[in-house]
Amino acid sequence: MLSIFKPIYIYLQRPDSGEWVTVGRYKAGKPGEDFFKYAPSYIDAGLAWAIDPRNLPFLPGTDVTAPRYQGLHDVLRDACPDAWGQGLLRREHNLPEDAPPLQYLLKASNLDRWGALAVGASVKPPDAKANNPGLPQLSEVIEELAALAERRPTIRAKIRARLVQTASVGGARPKATVEGDNGQFWLVKPEIATDVANIPLLEHVGQQWGAASGLSFAKTVFHPATGRRNAVRVLRFDRTGRQRHMCVSAASLLQAEYPGLLQTDRWSYPRLAEELRLAGVPVEDRIELFGRMVFNAVCGNDDDHVRNHAIVYCVFRRT
Repeated sequence: MLSIFKPIYIYLQRPDSGEWVTVGRYKAGKPGEDFFKYAPSYIDAGLAWAIDPRNLPFLPGTDVTAPRYQGLHDVLRDACPDAWGQGLLRREHNLPEDAPPLQYLLKASNLDRWGALAVGASVKPPDAKANNPGLPQLSEVIEELAALAERRPTIRAKIRARLVQTASVGGARPKATVEGDNGQFWLVKPEIATDVANIPLLEHVGQQWGAASGLSFAKTVFHPATGRRNAVRVLRFDRTGRQRHMCVSAASLLQAEYPGLLQTDRWSYPRLAEELRLAGVPVEDRIELFGRMVFNAVCGNDDDHVRNHAIVYCVFRRT
């Protein structure tokens, strides 16, 4: 049972300096009494980055309630794992199938969360340094991921422990983050026994096709039969070396709970384009969104949902 009185502190890695700061606190209570408030120390320091421009605009001193996700604010739900990570956490911590999103937020490690947020019980930000396997361990990671997905016994205990510890990334398929030699972070997605096609190769070809069309797609590398499994490696867009980037999903921007109530009436490219405008993104990004809409239709993307789109905060430094 979660205490309704003990606050949960939310930390942010600053986009300008990389320093971790306490951005606010979340307090879980009875339905309708869950709220987030920006921290006085954050305000006193002259910081004003809104962690969610749509649902948590920077309004100092204001308690903001959460109408979705059983009282968890949208951007905090963004920081939770999705189906794959949730499954690992249920097995690791014996959570029920209907565990609330807040449980996943608390059980997931800060080491590998999506975006630039972390959570904890202390006012002081924790040590959230990455602890991912390195690229030389790729075949071992792929083999252990496959064993996890197929509920087979542990092959390499240290690798498995790290995979479970960093089960914060989204999506339904097995995946893990590995660190490259140059400090880049990559998502690794292996082929699994239930695949009826070479899914890693299809994803790689789709990404290459999109990039060749002039769109800004993530860099991918296809690994044929690495660790006896085909796999695709995708460069994480929410990381540049050790710097984590502030991200907000389209589900949050559109105030559409996903997965859950499946408010598909709120899924709309025009509405998303308007939210981008309101968030102050450059017009080039809305043109990119239109191109992606067309590309998804042309290539027959059947996984084009609101949690597969996001905005990323970028700091532009003058030289």
